[in-house]
Amino acid sequence: MSFALLIIGGILFLGGIAYLIYNFVRFNKDPLTDAFTKKDWINYVVGLLAVGLGLAGMLASAFEFNPAWKEIVEFEKGALAGRPISYIGNYLKAVIGGFFFAIFFAMLWTSFSVTFYKRKITDFEKKFFKWAMFGSIAPAIILFFVWTDAFGAYWSYPLPSGIYIGDGVGFFNAFTKNSMEGLKIAFYAIFILSGAGISYLVTDHHLYKDFKKHDLFTTTLVFGFVSGIIGARIWYVVGNWTREFAGRPFTSVFEIWNGGLTVLGGVFLGVIVGALWFRHEHKEIDWRVALDIAVPTIFIAQAVGRLGNFTNVEVYGQAMKVEGIWNLLPSYVLQQMNLNSPNNGGGALADGMIHVPLFLIEALLNLGGYFLIAYGVKNLLKKKLAPGDLLSSYFIWYGLVRFILEPLRDSNFNMGSDNSWSICNALIYIRPFFSLFSRVFPSQLIRMAVEPSPHSLALRS
Repeated sequence: MSFALLIIGGILFLGGIAYLIYNFVRFNKDPLTDAFTKKDWINYVVGLLAVGLGLAGMLASAFEFNPAWKEIVEFEKGALAGRPISYIGNYLKAVIGGFFFAIFFAMLWTSFSVTFYKRKITDFEKKFFKWAMFGSIAPAIILFFVWTDAFGAYWSYPLPSGIYIGDGVGFFNAFTKNSMEGLKIAFYAIFILSGAGISYLVTDHHLYKDFKKHDLFTTTLVFGFVSGIIGARIWYVVGNWTREFAGRPFTSVFEIWNGGLTVLGGVFLGVIVGALWFRHEHKEIDWRVALDIAVPTIFIAQAVGRLGNFTNVEVYGQAMKVEGIWNLLPSYVLQQMNLNSPNNGGGALADGMIHVPLFLIEALLNLGGYFLIAYGVKNLLKKKLAPGDLLSSYFIWYGLVRFILEPLRDSNFNMGSDNSWSICNALIYIRPFFSLFSRVFPSQLIRMAVEPSPHSLALRS
């Protein structure tokens, strides 16, 4: 039964994905077709159902492979210690949640492909796929947490921080062991690269809409991404020099595989290098207009990348009891939040306690920041904006987010001895607010605050 569910589910899942890819690639590349036929709609529904049933079958096989889970009736320790566990409830949650998650997620990326890459399309299809793309984001995220929550009671903690390939690794334990000999593919790296890839696709789409060319930002992404990693490491080393690097061999500053990056520094250097390179490579395009499109999408990359902090057990807030809104988080998130970072001694908090998941809060604020700037500010203030204003809006929003969240951090994750390094950097990010606000919403008082008076200029001279 368990093997049958796994094999049949895998065939349906992979077959459904392949079927959807084939049909949508054909539709998107056909210049003579601008609308779905009745057959196309049927193929779409069949593909979605196949993907949903396939994932549901594979998730059901996980429960069938582990009959011992029936004997686990409550959490023994951690944030949820003493709370009951329902095997049947979790089984249904996994199957039903997985089924609908797969459908909504498939709708998301298929709609994304049409919205972004179909050149000619009818108004009905344009509206349908645009609404399907945006409308499937929230259900996909919620349902992902639903079906994964079904397994939280049966996993061991801390959760693995990567996929291990080496001796003793089989298909089923590659995702459940935390340390072993062999090659490790860190989830943190996967999240960062995935976020960068999504950010690039969104940027490429919007640049194409404005300039009718794809791949305008490809080399800029490469130079910006590499520079961002370098900048993130430099900012981290400078901010933590006394705390972490003083007295150690200088070569330790290059050991990036041991952790130690800060987004504030990475974005700063990455944007500067990216802007210089784009201006050099595309003199026919105003670089400020290009960066108005590209830079806000960094929020998407940051939101995805922050999930890597969860698997690394880092970027947490202060300890608190599991109560109120935190009870809505999946069980595995709460159990992981009960732990202390291995880089700071490891161990766990008392039962019923968690660290505030600042990484998750920031991820949601980053995602919200993208939509606020790319759709809210851009559309509502369209007549008052000048080239470079959306670029400035990115720094303003992220500076505010970090300025608010930094004091809430667990002190083990502070930059420097008192976290002043991150707070000062956040204030630097916020600085564009004053010049932007004074121009978009002009007033004499604001202008006096941000523009030097003739009298002050005379005194300086």
